[in-house]
Amino acid sequence: MVAVALIGVGVILAARSTATDEAVADSIRTAEIISRGLVEPVLDDGVVSGDPDALDRLDASVQERIISDAVVRVKLWTGDGVIVYSDEPRLIGQRYPLDADELEAFETGETAAEVSDLSGPENLYERDFDKLLEVYFPIRTPDGTALLFEAYMPYSSVTSNATVIWRRFLPVLLFGLVVLAFVQIPLAWSLAVRLRRRQDEREALLRRAVEASDRERRIIASELHDGAVQNLIGQSFRLTAVADGLAGIADDDAIRGLRQASDQARETVQELRTLLVDLYPPNLSTEGLEAAFSDLIVPLTAKGIDVDVSVNLDPRLPPEMERVIYRAAREALRNVLQHSGASHVDVALERHSGVASLHVSDNGRGIAGTDRERQRLAGHLGLDLVESFVADAGGTCLALPRDEGGTRFVVEVPIR
Repeated sequence: MVAVALIGVGVILAARSTATDEAVADSIRTAEIISRGLVEPVLDDGVVSGDPDALDRLDASVQERIISDAVVRVKLWTGDGVIVYSDEPRLIGQRYPLDADELEAFETGETAAEVSDLSGPENLYERDFDKLLEVYFPIRTPDGTALLFEAYMPYSSVTSNATVIWRRFLPVLLFGLVVLAFVQIPLAWSLAVRLRRRQDEREALLRRAVEASDRERRIIASELHDGAVQNLIGQSFRLTAVADGLAGIADDDAIRGLRQASDQARETVQELRTLLVDLYPPNLSTEGLEAAFSDLIVPLTAKGIDVDVSVNLDPRLPPEMERVIYRAAREALRNVLQHSGASHVDVALERHSGVASLHVSDNGRGIAGTDRERQRLAGHLGLDLVESFVADAGGTCLALPRDEGGTRFVVEVPIR
């Protein structure tokens, strides 16, 4: 509808401009008919020399047959700017410089028209009129002397004629716009329906992809927890028991080695449990993103990095969106831990104007395009994968350098 309205306004303005041009052309044709049919037949060579009889005969014809509501002033000019005749006798014999358009009309013999500049000295006696259109073109006396015929017409007549012409076009234009609208609206509606269907399909695919990924993560986490983690815990206990049993019997170095192996097994178990939380955070679905973020920042605080977390979500986001935000935050914090060298990180999550916004800012060494390229070449595609994943959810993901140093990681996802 906006497109139809814009087209309609443009067409109507163009039609009005065309109608005005056509009305001006009608005025020009009228002036030519007047000059050729009414002025030239009574034009005498004596008009140029100022012969009173010749001027009287011309003035009688002009006053009787030309001057009216349609033509309010007539002037005849010589090429050097002298008015040799006007229905206003005070102008006869006056000299005013001709402008470039009038001189060009003398040289080319073509008709021209323009809105009169009533402030000009040659138009002193036309200032009582509101707005005038002056039409001028050359004519000749019987002996071939060239004069410039100039007729002044009220511009209101041009406006009236333009309105008449424009109104003739208006019904056709409106009918064409109505037909255009009736053709476009079904097509636009069909396109909107198809786009909505594609969007729904895309969202369904995204949900299924997220759910499938979560299932795989849950399976991997379960197998690690029930398999490798339990085995390592058992091995740790056995190593401790063996070391305790050999106390006072075996060599101290051997016992110390057994206890170190037991400690390493317990450290590996802790690392695996941290990995399990990354793979499948059990508190995300039950307690939400704020609790999940508390788990994500544990590795950073363990390294002495100060982390401030602010979560302002009320109500909670849909589950699939929470998973998208969680993955993005996990990757951002992982990059801070591994690459930034930061000592402080701010994590903020809020919803506003139908958008969920995640901001992760650190005071580390910052990020540049070359850093991203080196990471890609080294096979580190975490940020690229997150950007793609967020884009599939209809959002945006940016990693930008901060002015005060460090990196600002921004994710915005529309809430559906």
